[in-house]
Amino acid sequence: MPFISEEIWQNLKELNSELEGDYITVAAFPQVDDSFLNDEIEAEFSFMQKMIGELRSVRKEMNIPPSKKAQLLVRATPEKVELIRRYAHLFLQLGGLAEVVASVDMEKPPASVSVVLEECELYIPLKGLLDLDKEKQRLEKEIANMDAEIGRVQKKLSNEKFVKKAPENVVQAERDKLTTYQEKKSKLEQSLKNLQI
Repeated sequence: MPFISEEIWQNLKELNSELEGDYITVAAFPQVDDSFLNDEIEAEFSFMQKMIGELRSVRKEMNIPPSKKAQLLVRATPEKVELIRRYAHLFLQLGGLAEVVASVDMEKPPASVSVVLEECELYIPLKGLLDLDKEKQRLEKEIANMDAEIGRVQKKLSNEKFVKKAPENVVQAERDKLTTYQEKKSKLEQSLKNLQI
């Protein structure tokens, strides 16, 4: 809404005489002040974003309810351990965690999901977060479903009449489905492997 932007601009001009231009539409675009740039802080923030993104992805993939607070164990370089400890309060809040423990010599606990991120290995123990037996059954059922879908698409693609007579975009769509199903099956198998004690 341009009239709101203009009103804000006029009020800012009253506070700051250095702003040039009678109206915002003809004012010079603000220039970046390089003194505010800090590559180190940007790298730290990027790492934290990736780490929180990975935590949220694991929670989603493993069907961990938002109400359950997970524990995060991290094996990392001394620099990353210090960074994780410094920003642990953010990981606790944004990652749905109960505890963050970082160390150079952390061992992977049994029945845990592991994620490699930059110079770190993240471990999320699953015990207490979900019913492991029910989750195993659910994953096995989904893997069986993916096997059925993969078999169905492979059968269709192995039919020479279908491949020759169907439009190329239809054949390509089936190939894409096959790739998607295979990738999903691989992720499900990895999730099932993570549940093994």
